[in-house]
Amino acid sequence: MIHPIAASMRPNAEQLPAITARGRDVVVTAGAGTGKTRTLVARYLSLLAEGLPVRSVVAVTFTRKAAHEMRNRVREVVRSYLEDSSLDDAERARWGALYGQLDAARIGTIHTLCAEMLRAHPVEAGRCEASVRIDPGFDVLDEAQAALLQEQAVDTALGWAAGQDDVAPVFALVRERALRDALLTMVESRLAVDDCRPTWAAPRWADWQACLAPALCAFLDDPAVDEAFEALDALRGDGTLQRAADADDPLAGPLRVLLDTWDAIQEARAAGEWERVCACLPLLGANMPLSKGRQANWAPARPKDTLRVLRGVYDATLKSLLEKCAADLSLDRCLFEAMPGLARLHARTVAAYDALKAQHRALDFDDLERCALALLRDDAGVRARWQAEVAALLVDEFQDTNARQRDLLRLLNQPEGKLFVVGDAKQSIYAFRGADVTVFRQERAEVERRGGRVLSLDVSYRAHQALVDSLNALLHPVLGVDADPQRPWAEPFAPLSGWRQKAAIGGEGPWIELHLTVGSKAEGALDRAADVAAARIRELVEGCDADATGVAGDRPLSYGDVAILCRASTSFGAYEDALDRAGIPYVTVAGRGFHERPEVRDVLNLLQALADPDDDLALAGALRSPVMGVSDAAIYRLREAQLRGEAPTLWEALTAAESVLADGGLPNEAPRAVAARERLARLRGLVGRTPVADVIKALYDETDYPAALAAVGQARGSRNLAKLLADAHASGLVGVGTFLEYVERLRDVGAREGEARALAEGAVQIMSIHAAKGLEFPVVVVGDCTRDNRSLDGVIIDPDLGPLLPIQDEKRHPLVVRVATARLEDQEAAESARLFYVAATRAQELLILSGCAGITKGGKLSRIGAWLKPIIDAGATTLGEVVWDYDPEGARVHREELRIGGSPAVCCLYEPEWCPAVPGNGAQDPVAARRFERAEETSPSVLTRRMDGRNDGPDPHGSAHGLPHPAMLEPVIAQVATADERMRERERHPPRRVWRVVPTEREREAPPWVVGNIVHAALAQWRFDDPDFDAWAEVQARRYGLTDRWRIDHTRRRARLLLERLRGHWLYAEMEAARPRWHEIPYSVAWEDGIDVGVIDVLYRTAQGWTIVDVKTDALRSHAAMDTWISRRDYAAQMARYGRAVEAMLGETPRTLLCFLDVAQRVYLHPGSAVPLSGGS
Repeated sequence: MIHPIAASMRPNAEQLPAITARGRDVVVTAGAGTGKTRTLVARYLSLLAEGLPVRSVVAVTFTRKAAHEMRNRVREVVRSYLEDSSLDDAERARWGALYGQLDAARIGTIHTLCAEMLRAHPVEAGRCEASVRIDPGFDVLDEAQAALLQEQAVDTALGWAAGQDDVAPVFALVRERALRDALLTMVESRLAVDDCRPTWAAPRWADWQACLAPALCAFLDDPAVDEAFEALDALRGDGTLQRAADADDPLAGPLRVLLDTWDAIQEARAAGEWERVCACLPLLGANMPLSKGRQANWAPARPKDTLRVLRGVYDATLKSLLEKCAADLSLDRCLFEAMPGLARLHARTVAAYDALKAQHRALDFDDLERCALALLRDDAGVRARWQAEVAALLVDEFQDTNARQRDLLRLLNQPEGKLFVVGDAKQSIYAFRGADVTVFRQERAEVERRGGRVLSLDVSYRAHQALVDSLNALLHPVLGVDADPQRPWAEPFAPLSGWRQKAAIGGEGPWIELHLTVGSKAEGALDRAADVAAARIRELVEGCDADATGVAGDRPLSYGDVAILCRASTSFGAYEDALDRAGIPYVTVAGRGFHERPEVRDVLNLLQALADPDDDLALAGALRSPVMGVSDAAIYRLREAQLRGEAPTLWEALTAAESVLADGGLPNEAPRAVAARERLARLRGLVGRTPVADVIKALYDETDYPAALAAVGQARGSRNLAKLLADAHASGLVGVGTFLEYVERLRDVGAREGEARALAEGAVQIMSIHAAKGLEFPVVVVGDCTRDNRSLDGVIIDPDLGPLLPIQDEKRHPLVVRVATARLEDQEAAESARLFYVAATRAQELLILSGCAGITKGGKLSRIGAWLKPIIDAGATTLGEVVWDYDPEGARVHREELRIGGSPAVCCLYEPEWCPAVPGNGAQDPVAARRFERAEETSPSVLTRRMDGRNDGPDPHGSAHGLPHPAMLEPVIAQVATADERMRERERHPPRRVWRVVPTEREREAPPWVVGNIVHAALAQWRFDDPDFDAWAEVQARRYGLTDRWRIDHTRRRARLLLERLRGHWLYAEMEAARPRWHEIPYSVAWEDGIDVGVIDVLYRTAQGWTIVDVKTDALRSHAAMDTWISRRDYAAQMARYGRAVEAMLGETPRTLLCFLDVAQRVYLHPGSAVPLSGGS
């Protein structure tokens, strides 16, 4: 019998066994929407009803949000039960007491449980995990805080490596940026590194070769391969091969090489010499010609048929591995030799990270898991106490756990029979956070082996039956149905059935719609697809679709019933812009949306201006924001004053705003600029003295920004500002600069920050698929559904070989890296399929797939992405066979009725000039033809005036409303920027440094780019007569990462030599005498064909006019070599761009000179234009 409180939740017959099973462990596989939360809560309450104390029932959830929701769900059920008038006094008193204890219930994440254990036993934990010091009052780092400390740890480790000879092989393999990223990944995943085979830090070459064996044996041990070579060898034995050779058959030679190579492979394999095997394999692929040979020379044998079989197996198993690899294993050996140095570097990084955590009295999530597991495993007394205290373990979302968490739960589950886990391997999508889908599958098998209950929930309460049938047909080929023991990370599909028979929005379907545009994202195809999705959403909500009558009974469908789910936040922008263009309200729940919202960006920009008074760009952004309300015209005049040399910075120009704006014809703008200056000065006085949250609060108090947003109907913006303040409080940071770094890391580490949620419904929600986990929506749009799986290019943590660096040589990779990458790519593909499952099964009524594809010359779809391709390949739909009458300049919509499995679906293909219909009459909206034009943002000064009700009257230099001239308000068209090498070097982040700090004998010279940068810096500072040049040059060399004395001395000598050589040339005298003369001049000029940005080395004026000099430090042996170098580096085009830019800025055509400082050890000038040189060469 089930207790009445559990019965009040009305569990179905499928859920009852999971609620009532006792005395043995239980594993429940719960498909999407099958009521697992209801089952979990009902079991929790039934355990309390049986008399278990609240603190003895431990419920573990995946997120704090899920724990909060479960606790509230338990409270709600108990509260409703207590309202039952039929309860007797004893029952009411008992559940009333339990209700009061729920605040202390152990309902939380696995990390909450681990933290409770460690705080209760800090001394014992310290003994069990000696590498970590447990402070009872420790804080727990969030992802962004941990990432900041990890970056500092990597910097510390790289600095330490400067004097370590055995680390030098690591720096010889990868660039500094790639090594930094690899070390960050390794310290983030340090427990995975710890779980690698212990020998990875000091490997044996034989073990490395052996790790290649499974991948190679997929071909070598294939039965079809054995049969093929037996058949070919028979041709050699019976004389057929010789007969064909005597007839000069072109197949005979390759076939003989093929057989000899196969013999060599078998001999090498028998000797365990896998390096020889690898060297032979490319010869196999090169000697399987299918177009050579005459059948008459081989009859009755048919060697081409045999070769065709061989080629098929070879291409399927080895081709992709070998075509990008060094088959001689030379790169593998380089990587192998670097492993001990990499291990030391990693150990140093981890030690630095541990020290930083100790300084902050903090642990991260990995520490919590590792230390709690060690505590239970190694301390019998603590283990016995917790085993006695925990009477029941309920674990939600078990598919998102890892092996450490499983082992910890197993230690608590003694004696056995207390464990209840629920999950769905098809919804395991958190591998990037360490989740391991194989853990769920292993535990399910282990519980079944021990005699526990293994149950499944297959009835979905979310979607109606017709949609469930459609989803079954859609997802079946994506996930597959057969379990593969060789791929334990791939969970096969299991069909669901629907509890609800009828759709709530009416109509007969189809319930899956596919809306596609043609082209690439760079061509705007995703933007067009987003416009299509916005039009379809508006059509559903505003009633153009007669079928879409409502949800939840009579309530009409609203925008709040729609969610757009994307696999990556980089896709959000297209849909945000489309909804903006369509005038549809939306909120970005996850992704970059929050920190990129205009009101949040305004405050962050202002904080940057407060933190760095010399940051002109940040200050300009702060001034033109609604917070300050200075007009664009006024900022332009301030900037003009700065450029005229009247003020070194924009802030200094602002301090003289009254006179600057009066002289510039904008006296009416002065009061606003002065008010902004005084406001900034007051706020700047708080920076560094008070926490950043207090600075933000003072800003809000000074400006009433949140209230002003609310007053003009922007409640969403007001909520976001409140959330930013709450986040600043939660960070606990004092420094404004540190907080800005923290925000930047939030963007980088993937801690997807959502906007403040609206209290009222009515907005389309845009979120990542990960953020949508556990949610449901009447209408789901899967955005950018044709996106392909991401490529893997970083460090790979292989369980056998350890961390494998992403090295390459002329686009060849180590074979071990390719083998490990292939395995990881297969795991990623399996998770990608599960991600699609999660996205599609969020829908209650209608699923819309939105994306962009390609189209072949024959009119068939191509480039349809990793999610749709398996459906077509499996023959589950006729979509791949449809021939579309597509016009690349047309405006039509092509609609194709089709079936996915046995269920109806529809695909619409939109031509580029298609426009959405006007709601109500079905006519095309001419305004929509301009859907790719970005709507102009409201001028900050206009918004400010609207907020405070002021209007300063006409402006003689603007419009009647005091705005800048209309030309200043024209939209800026996004253009491709052409940047020269000097500008790219300036904008490189982090700056380039030399990390090969332990050079070999032949590397005692400094890298040429270091010498070049120092020469350019000396030229910019005109250090020709500097007595301290050597000391200055040494500082510069060390700044670029040089520490070896030989290389530093070489850098100083080489830079001085080049500068002295220039000083002896006539060009030096001309530049010395010129006035004005400017150095290192950055410019940015917009042309019709794009934006040109660059840095001019020297620009000076003589009586003959302006001259541009671009200095080159390349060492060239002859004039011919110089001419070749100019052509190869396209220096002539670069100088033409410089001349064009200067002419546009100064109104004169300049002379352009390329000045080479080392052509056959002499200075040589090359004209960059037709203007003749003066002086000599």
